Amino acid sequence: MEETKLNQLSIFMNPEVTGSIVMKHIILLLFFLFRNIFIFSQEGVRVCSEKENENFNLYMDNANVCPVSIVLKLTLLNIKCIEPCPETIVVPQKSIKFKMGSFAVADLKKPANFNYTYKWTLGDMTKKHDDSYGYYLPFEKGKQYLLIQGYNGQSSHKNQNSLDFNLPQGSIITAAREGVVAKVIDNNTQACPEERCKQFNNYVQVYHTDGSFAEYTHVIQGGSMVTVGNKIKAGQPIARSGNTGYSAGPHLHFMVYKPNENDFTTIETKFKVDSSIIFLKPGEKYVRNYD
Repeated sequence: MEETKLNQLSIFMNPEVTGSIVMKHIILLLFFLFRNIFIFSQEGVRVCSEKENENFNLYMDNANVCPVSIVLKLTLLNIKCIEPCPETIVVPQKSIKFKMGSFAVADLKKPANFNYTYKWTLGDMTKKHDDSYGYYLPFEKGKQYLLIQGYNGQSSHKNQNSLDFNLPQGSIITAAREGVVAKVIDNNTQACPEERCKQFNNYVQVYHTDGSFAEYTHVIQGGSMVTVGNKIKAGQPIARSGNTGYSAGPHLHFMVYKPNENDFTTIETKFKVDSSIIFLKPGEKYVRNYD
């Protein structure tokens, strides 16, 4: 744990937990002393405080290409929240000085204690996945591939709604749904059939309008065809498949998930197959015959 003191403001920071950043701030002085205090910055997110007359505002900058969800929990002593203070706050993409709350000391003659914790994660946790959406098969038109592992599979998909397609190394991966590219990792070369190799996964992550993400994993080194911030269409080539990370051989690992307060929830999705929209079955071959 690190401690930083700025203008008599004590800030206590905890390390990263399961992909979300957890921060604990304990403030033990009156807010009218505060002026433009920087609090925290990491992964495109910056939190700062600013005095406005006798009030204290909490802001966030979000430089990411998708929204950020924050779960804010307050413990206030002689502090009142002037504006509605929802527990879950969604900060839009590319936001500058998005106000998360405005506060004031209730009685200036008494000590004030402002104690809060928050977690943040990429995406909009308040939205509901569109379960009726028909995803494109994530490979080129005219190609046919075997689904080698399905939802909650007995190998590496236990308690996880994800799919494995047997795409040979170098095969083109296409977007299963339109969205914006949120993250790209394609610099790794290592692979092994053990969880310890997850750290070497290459992948492309796409954010959808309903708050969900799609992740296309085991991309070959240098195989991404897109960059962060690109808007993509369903069926568009985005990468080449490979054998990187937690993998026993070349294939495409495909997963759709929604972020939540603690981590994320994987989602069973339906796909366009011929003229139908269906759930895919492991052991079956599927061909994409549409643009």
